[in-house]
Amino acid sequence: NVFDFLNEKLVAKKEKGGGEGQGQGRAQASQAAADAVRRMTDEQLRGVILANKEQGDVLRKLVDEADAAMKRAKLHRDSTALARFSQRRERVLAKLHETLTHGKDLEQKLRQREDKT
Repeated sequence: NVFDFLNEKLVAKKEKGGGEGQGQGRAQASQAAADAVRRMTDEQLRGVILANKEQGDVLRKLVDEADAAMKRAKLHRDSTALARFSQRRERVLAKLHETLTHGKDLEQKLRQREDKT
């Protein structure tokens, strides 16, 4: 199930090694995600790729909304709101980049599987 995979990835991200620091936790999360992808069928992997694309669309809309809010803040000369929406936009852009990169990796894995068969 697509949501089981995403949940496994989230749980793996949260389960960091005891005291080894964030790098170790990320390595474990990455390994857990790679293991989950290997266990998936091609159809499940396609479902995760589709969900990833949908998440990217939602994140793009959030960036557009933050842009519009920034324009309104500039118009009203509200520097506090401008700073807040600018930070939000940066966070969403970072998440969008992460999502797109992950999607490309998944598509590459699917192509590799298809090439083997």
